[in-house]
Amino acid sequence: MTKKIILFIIFFSPFLSFGQREIFTNTFLSLDNENQFNLRSYQGYYTELDSLLKKDSVFIKNKSFVGIANGVRYYTTNPGEPTYFFNEGKIFIKTNPFKKLHLQFNPSILRSNNFNTFSYEFSSYYQHKKWYIEISSERDLVGARALQVNLISNYYGISIDYSPVKNLTLVGGYQYNYITDNNKRNFYLTRIIYTLPNEKIYFDFRTKNMKGGIWSEYYFSPESISQQQIGIGFSQTFLNGRSSFKGYLGGGIQKIDNQSMYLLVCDFKLKTNIYKNLSGESSLGIRNFNTYIYGFCDLKLKYNF
Repeated sequence: MTKKIILFIIFFSPFLSFGQREIFTNTFLSLDNENQFNLRSYQGYYTELDSLLKKDSVFIKNKSFVGIANGVRYYTTNPGEPTYFFNEGKIFIKTNPFKKLHLQFNPSILRSNNFNTFSYEFSSYYQHKKWYIEISSERDLVGARALQVNLISNYYGISIDYSPVKNLTLVGGYQYNYITDNNKRNFYLTRIIYTLPNEKIYFDFRTKNMKGGIWSEYYFSPESISQQQIGIGFSQTFLNGRSSFKGYLGGGIQKIDNQSMYLLVCDFKLKTNIYKNLSGESSLGIRNFNTYIYGFCDLKLKYNF
């Protein structure tokens, strides 16, 4: 697979050489206190799509991008339980065919000794004055234990943002989750965001309710979830605007199958221009639900030319 990706890049690079281009690497790590570990790493090539289509094409006028990548996934859990290794070939497509409509589609092929499948991420959003509407869909592996029975998760969602006044945003959303063991779950989301006039600090209140789940021994699968959370977010630029830092701290309570517990959320993101056309981005997140702890780290590095 790696050789095919490299040959594809070499062959098509001359045809993709007039717009913005970048090479990149991305690594994602996650771990919880139940020893479920996930590693995803891939490297690829990304370019502005301005030479394969006519210059008067709507896709050229409004900027479109395509990319390809090759990488690996690794899943493991407790000692003595199976581990899983996948080769992944990924395609990136991003365009706004109309001025205020944006589309993104990232399909992947996953191959392993156990089984082969595909995954994808799709999102589209439309922004007009005080309204922002987003539709999204995703297909992916569930997790290390769920791979023992080859379970796949499918998400479909919609969210609507409305800003009645400058610094206030109201959000409502719905997600439908279907897992291939016939687990069907409905999520209902709300959020209120107030941003201070300096636009560097905001406060929010969130709710999340899930209904319709069935229990499974292979992944976290309560029959119902109810969450209420408040938080504060902040952002700051430094090094003359070459770097930025964002953070979010939140906490609240939740009920899982009528059992009450606290929750804590921490998210941090750092973006920096390392040297001329070389830039990096790192994200760190922690989720704590009573005795359960989940953490993740996402590292990206890209070079534009």
